[in-house]
Amino acid sequence: MMGLLFCPSLVLALIACVFLSQTHLSLTFGCESNSCYNGGFCDDKPDDQSGFHCICFDKHFGERCELRNCKWGYCFNGATCATNTTNSKQLCICPEGCNGKMCEIAQCGENAHCQYKPHKIPLPGKNDSCNALNHEGCVCNEGYSGDGINCTADGVFDYVFDH
Repeated sequence: MMGLLFCPSLVLALIACVFLSQTHLSLTFGCESNSCYNGGFCDDKPDDQSGFHCICFDKHFGERCELRNCKWGYCFNGATCATNTTNSKQLCICPEGCNGKMCEIAQCGENAHCQYKPHKIPLPGKNDSCNALNHEGCVCNEGYSGDGINCTADGVFDYVFDH
């Protein structure tokens, strides 16, 4: 019978390899020449967790200016489609109340309900999981208007007064 050989240095080497193979954007502390991508400007921020903050230009955004709006969007519910310029993968940045890989699942807001859109058939019980892939969508109840996630009573306005 063969015994198992335990080598602590081998275990530490494996842990180091696993850690180093993880893809983290903020591997530096403070500004370095490659801190920001796509022409972004690096600003030292000692109080920030990474020690810096990127100021992005030319329609780029993200922690290190690594994201750009997609040319062809495939996101639902008003989500932002972004292309990661470091690996060309697309992702959806979901608005509040939505989730899923393409932000296809919406939680209908107060004074709204989920309906099967082609025939405007209400779907009771689906307000927490209205799925755009199934041709479902959140709509405001009668007497309310909005996007189905944020609905306000018709005729109600938010006024801002300057003094």
